[in-house]
Amino acid sequence: MSSGFVALTRPIASGRTSWLVALLLLLPPVFFLHPLPVDETRYLAAAWNMYVTGQWLVPRLDGVPYPEKAPLLFWLINLAWSLTGVHAWTARLLELLIALGTLPLLASLGQQLGLDRAGVQAAAWLWLGCAAVALYADAVMFDMLLTLCTLLAWRSTLALGGRQPLAHVLLLAAALGAGILVKGPVALLVGGMPGLLAPLWMPASRTRPHVFYLQLLGALALAVAIALAWAIPAARAGGDAYADAIFLRQTMGRVVNSFAHARSWWWYLPMLPVMLLPWSLVIARGIQPITPTENGAGITRFAAVASLPSFIIFSLISGKQPHYLLPILPPIMLVAGHRLGTGQWRVVGWRLGLVLMAAGVAMVIGMGWLAPDARLETGLLGALIVALGLLYVWRLGATLPVSLAAMGVLAALEASSLIRASQK
Repeated sequence: MSSGFVALTRPIASGRTSWLVALLLLLPPVFFLHPLPVDETRYLAAAWNMYVTGQWLVPRLDGVPYPEKAPLLFWLINLAWSLTGVHAWTARLLELLIALGTLPLLASLGQQLGLDRAGVQAAAWLWLGCAAVALYADAVMFDMLLTLCTLLAWRSTLALGGRQPLAHVLLLAAALGAGILVKGPVALLVGGMPGLLAPLWMPASRTRPHVFYLQLLGALALAVAIALAWAIPAARAGGDAYADAIFLRQTMGRVVNSFAHARSWWWYLPMLPVMLLPWSLVIARGIQPITPTENGAGITRFAAVASLPSFIIFSLISGKQPHYLLPILPPIMLVAGHRLGTGQWRVVGWRLGLVLMAAGVAMVIGMGWLAPDARLETGLLGALIVALGLLYVWRLGATLPVSLAAMGVLAALEASSLIRASQK
């Protein structure tokens, strides 16, 4: 590894400069990437129907009630359009702001769980540099907004039973209620599970359990009331079929025998490491021995309670998509951030380089086959990704700052976005 090259990159990989570089890498797809069929075009069409008609209660698609999705994201897009006019980039910028909003919540959650500054920084970079997170950061979809609500719910759960109980109960209720208005009752599952299982990871909940659970149940009741304040009037306005869909078919139908994206129970097992790329391939044991600590054990217990039950239930539900896993990834980043911050784990530069090179080659082959008219642009940008991978292999060797690794991932994804934007 070249110490001179690492010294040159250190100012970029630390402090505010690194976050500015990351933001600059995330911004171009917002303005250059066209809406992608089928999901993005459909959701923008539903938001457009709301904008044209001025009817915000029942989402509609081509004038017909659209029960497949709850309304909160459509409302936010319309609020943004009221400021900028109707543009696809407005919706993408909104999604990017939502994704960036998860960072302070993740950091605050980590601090409250006992992560030190190094661990918090590492967790934030792991989250931002996770390929799935970066890809969905500006996608016009619902899962990043659900993740934001989930992180706020978890952070509020930590404050239950303490000072200012009413404020924290209301904040938890608002987070869970908003989550229901994003993706339905699944928000109660992912956002409420750590509270229901709090004695397994939260010592404060065992001090006065009756107070803790009264506050938790109060927050859950208020969250349901928030959702019903929309759902009941919407059911009346949308008709019997719409009411049946939002109360039954969109919940029980997806659980038992999904009408969309039905897959086997084991499908998420290989998908989870894919969603954690590149970290699932580039993290190795560090120089420090893996020793249990009180803070590390607490973070691990929280991650197990926050992610594992939801993962199991998601696996049993018939309908599955990769991005459904996004809300349960942050606890994994907190555990990995702790391990990286304490030196028990490390990011291996040459492994990341090989991953980037493989991604560049795959992109050239795949995009060249899908869009033969843009093979020149695809080849040039793919070559840039391969060259970036070679740089990591050649110069950054054995151990790599997680921030520099994340920026490499973001740079490669930026090139892939430009490739997609060039497709006709």
